[in-house]
Amino acid sequence: NSQFEIDNDNRDKRPFKNIVRPILNVQYRTEGFDVKDIEIYVNNPDTYYKSFVVKKFHDNWALKNGLDTFIDDLVESYVDYGGVLVKDIDDNRPEVVDLKTLAFCDQTDILSGPLAIRHNMNPDQLRKMAKNGWGEESKGSTIDIETLITLSTKQKENDKIKNSTPGKYIEIYEIHGIFPSSWLKRNENRKEEDEDYVNQIHIIAYYKNEDNQDIGVTLFAAKEPKLPFKFLARDKISGRALGFGAIEELFEPQVWTNFSEIQIREMLELASKVFFKTN
Repeated sequence: NSQFEIDNDNRDKRPFKNIVRPILNVQYRTEGFDVKDIEIYVNNPDTYYKSFVVKKFHDNWALKNGLDTFIDDLVESYVDYGGVLVKDIDDNRPEVVDLKTLAFCDQTDILSGPLAIRHNMNPDQLRKMAKNGWGEESKGSTIDIETLITLSTKQKENDKIKNSTPGKYIEIYEIHGIFPSSWLKRNENRKEEDEDYVNQIHIIAYYKNEDNQDIGVTLFAAKEPKLPFKFLARDKISGRALGFGAIEELFEPQVWTNFSEIQIREMLELASKVFFKTN
C-alpha cells in the first residue's frame, strides 16, 4: 500500500517506489481463469448429448450466481497470503474466507485443529440466521437473538481496530472443530477418560455488561457431519499453514528498492545545490 512501517509523514524525504502492486496484478491475471474456460460435460456414454445442454446454460448460471467474483476472490487470497480457505455454505457457490477474519486456528495446518471465524453482523443479518436455528434453546442457545441485539453496542472491530459506527453490530465467532461431546450436552455421570470427541460447530457472541466486561453467550451448538472447508496452499512451507505468498516474496526487493530511491533522492538534492565563491 505504498506505506512505510513507521514515519509515513516524512514522505518528501523518503520516497516509496511500489514494486509490489504491478507484480501482483500480473500474478492475478496469470493464476486466474474465466468462467468461459470451464469445460462442462457429462461423463456417460449413454447421455453424452446432455453435455451440449449443460454447456449452453452453464455460463448464464455462473453469471447469475457470481462465479466470476468467487474465482477472483480465490485467486487474490491465494496470491496475496500464500493460501486460500473456501467454505461450503450450502449455496450455489462456495465462499472464500478472508484469512484476516480468522480469530484462531492451527498455525501449522489450518484444517487439522479447531478454527474460529469472526463476523460483525448487524441486527438484520443476525435475525436472518434464525432460520438456521440460531437463538433457539433446543439448539444449545443460551440467549435469544432479540435480547442479544438489545445488549449490543454501536461499535465494530476490524484488524484489531475498534471503530464507532452509526448502527449496531454484534461480534459473532463461528467455531469449528473436534470437541468433547459434553460441550453439546453435559452429563455429570460421564467420566473424563470415557469422553468421546465429535465434530462440532459453535456460534458464540459477546456483549458488554454494565461493568464494560465482555460476556460470552452461545447462539448455536450442534454436531457437524464434516468440516465444510477446503484449503489450498501456494508454494508449501514445512511446519507452516500458509504457503509462500507473492507479497512475502517481494519483501526484501521492496526494501532495497526504497533504499535505492532514497539514495538517489539524496544525491539529486546534493547535486542541485548552488555554491557561491567570492574573492
